[in-house]
Amino acid sequence: MKVNSHKIFIVSCLHLSNKQSEEGDQKLIQLIDQIGKNDLLVLDGDTFELIANQLWFVNNLNPLSNSEQVEKNATAITNQIFAAHKKLFAKLHTLGQRLVIVLGNHDELLKRYTNLKEKIRVRLGNCKIENSNYKDKKVYVEHGDREDETPPEVMAAVALEINAGFLYRLRKYISESSVELESIMKLNELIQNIDKVYPRIYLANYIENIGKELPVNAQSILFKAWNDTWKIFLARKEVIKFLQNKPLKKFILEYGNQLGSLSGRLIRFAGNILFRLHILKLDPGSAVADSVAAKLESEFPQEIIVFGHFHSSEKTQKNRKTIIRIGTWIRPIQISNVPNHQLKSYSYVLIKEYSSGLTSAYLLQA
Repeated sequence: MKVNSHKIFIVSCLHLSNKQSEEGDQKLIQLIDQIGKNDLLVLDGDTFELIANQLWFVNNLNPLSNSEQVEKNATAITNQIFAAHKKLFAKLHTLGQRLVIVLGNHDELLKRYTNLKEKIRVRLGNCKIENSNYKDKKVYVEHGDREDETPPEVMAAVALEINAGFLYRLRKYISESSVELESIMKLNELIQNIDKVYPRIYLANYIENIGKELPVNAQSILFKAWNDTWKIFLARKEVIKFLQNKPLKKFILEYGNQLGSLSGRLIRFAGNILFRLHILKLDPGSAVADSVAAKLESEFPQEIIVFGHFHSSEKTQKNRKTIIRIGTWIRPIQISNVPNHQLKSYSYVLIKEYSSGLTSAYLLQA
């Protein structure tokens, strides 16, 4: 006897930007081809990379503020994203209301600018866009940033500390170098642009985008200043105490040494260190992601809880509930011997809801 099932495919952290990603787009298109007429695709937060974009720096705007200029800039970035991923968006359009987009912290501007959100919804075949979560009787899906308790003011404070050290070393290394005039001029121009922007939480993304356009000698100075700043920060006594007998120091250092992975994750880790040590005065204990999972588990009645945000993938069973961290669709750095940070690219969740009432969940890779 044939048993009918309704499938929910869940993907998180696409971080679609103005840069093309043919491999990632093609893998998602292949996944969409598996979606039946009664199935759903849930994009669980950070679908659109509206924060880490050079236009904020070029136009001297803070994406965290609220103004007509910020909305125009967000609209321009959105248009860039659609232009860079035409085939993928054409495929997503065919899903119509079988597509559900849950907003995360990198596309939360759409919560604020509802006109822009509506335009995107229409461009994607009248899909559904949810500000906070998708849920049914047995499945609960949210991005997970809402439960990440590192206070924004702490993240900002750590960012300012890191960035101040970075600018100091960048200026110092420029003065000590014998690079050609063109490189010095470009680095000084970069410094002037950085000084215009506040808060500087997203400096790492600015370095990532601008650094690739600099001459090789200038790139070398830029990356040395950035990596040395993180190494000095991690050498502080209170940070060493936190990281003692833990793999996070190696994890953060390896991330800091890879240009393509300079992200808010570094700030979040550092923010957690200082927040827990200097404000709460508590033993840091387990990873933030584990506390998020515990909070979601206790707060919602569904038997399957799914969240993204941390770019690490894990499936656990607890108190008759299945807790899944999806991971990311983009290709992260592969870190060896790091427990609870199984950084796998192109991971997704498949949930099957059967007419008999049974539900099963799988953490898979495309």
